[in-house]
Amino acid sequence: MSGLFTDLSDQENCDQDYIIRLQEKRERKLLRTIRKNDVAKVNALLADGVSPDGSSERAPLQLAVWLGRREIIQLLIQYNVQSPSNPGADSDDDELLIAAGRGHVEILKMLIEYRKKLGYKGTAWPSHRGDEPIHRAATWGRLECLQLLVQEGATINLENSHWETPLHRAAGLPTGAQNGLPMLRFLLASGANVNALTNTGDTPILTAARVGNEAAVKELLKSSPDLHQKGQFGETVLLVAISSRPLRTVRMLVAAGAGIHCRTKSNASVLHLAAEAGKTETFKWILGNSNPTIDDFDCHKWTPLHFAACKNQVVMADCLLEHGANPSIASTPGNHTPLHLAAAHSNASILQSDDGRDDSTLVECLIQHGADVMASADSGRYEPVSVKDFLVAERLYDPSMEPELNTKNDFFPVMRRNNDMRCVNGKYAYQNKHKLKTYSFSSIMLSHLGRLIGPLKPQTVNHGASISFSFCIYFRKIHSSNGGLVEWSKAD
Repeated sequence: MSGLFTDLSDQENCDQDYIIRLQEKRERKLLRTIRKNDVAKVNALLADGVSPDGSSERAPLQLAVWLGRREIIQLLIQYNVQSPSNPGADSDDDELLIAAGRGHVEILKMLIEYRKKLGYKGTAWPSHRGDEPIHRAATWGRLECLQLLVQEGATINLENSHWETPLHRAAGLPTGAQNGLPMLRFLLASGANVNALTNTGDTPILTAARVGNEAAVKELLKSSPDLHQKGQFGETVLLVAISSRPLRTVRMLVAAGAGIHCRTKSNASVLHLAAEAGKTETFKWILGNSNPTIDDFDCHKWTPLHFAACKNQVVMADCLLEHGANPSIASTPGNHTPLHLAAAHSNASILQSDDGRDDSTLVECLIQHGADVMASADSGRYEPVSVKDFLVAERLYDPSMEPELNTKNDFFPVMRRNNDMRCVNGKYAYQNKHKLKTYSFSSIMLSHLGRLIGPLKPQTVNHGASISFSFCIYFRKIHSSNGGLVEWSKAD
């Protein structure tokens, strides 16, 4: 008897599983017909009892809104579709967010009216940034949707989870974006706060400067925004413009009252940022319109020349040197000179950079202006030379130099921390798990390629030009008489 009940229970479970699979199959068919915009089949499926809400994949209402299927949306509403609908596992958007972002103003209006009928306002499934429809409309430049939402009572200064208002989103549109300027004008005319702050301290005009939207900056200036407000790193709108915008934007901001003597949290000045970005025209304008110190220090005693050297800005570095910049000033901490940074941050490959330019030009430029090749820097803080850059090492190597290399805490511009190896006309050695191997060769050795080997065991030899490595060793053999490339060989 118990076996009979067990068989009946198993049959009921099988029937239930079949019903669930059949339901899911019909729901997937509904989604396919929505994609195909087959209104008649959608109506037939709904009339046959397929749920308008769905229970798998994407909700039918959300899919119809995304594709702009107005007639199908009307059908779903007739069958009392749930709204807000469950967005499913792969989405965090409410259908109002989708309609506002896609710019379907008639569909948005239809959904708002349906929500009113259901007695519900707002979104049930906020996005991960906490966006509401008014944010999404501003983000994508959907002016008509934005106007409709404001007309329906949306808060003009509504903040999302990052404290961004619709004005921040509109200001963050790229230059030339659809409805970008009309959106800004509408929001400002509707009472948007021009000095609203995000959770990182950005105002709308600072947001516009970050994305390089010069037209938005100009439009926002008409509302007299606070130009001295600083972002999370102490950057004002002028400091951002110095780094990324042309001189005309900088001049426009200064004319509007932006302070040219402002500094970041790390005490970097407009001169530092212009040097880092290679803005020579802006640099010359700053020199002509203020009285900056050419060797001004940030909090780590980096000068503008340090900033230029760090970014391999050859033309800017040359301009700074011509205006009297000192190439031998060392940072604190670290004691890194611009030459250390130039050697470390050169983008040269084994031979040349991708554009064919010799990236060691900056190193040569600094040396020609009196940079100290043997300037000592502290260990463990920085990597003053790229292991790939043979060209830099070749410029710095001078066989006549016999530096003292006994102090492990000092690093010269042609040296690098970690597993140091000193190698000119001599030998080097490294230690693997089983044995110590020693090689001799004629000149500079390069590495940083291939498989990882064991820890290196440095061995000081002859002259002391130093390059280190952490990976499988490759040799670049240089003929002792003419310096030409002879061959590549690989360590065992």
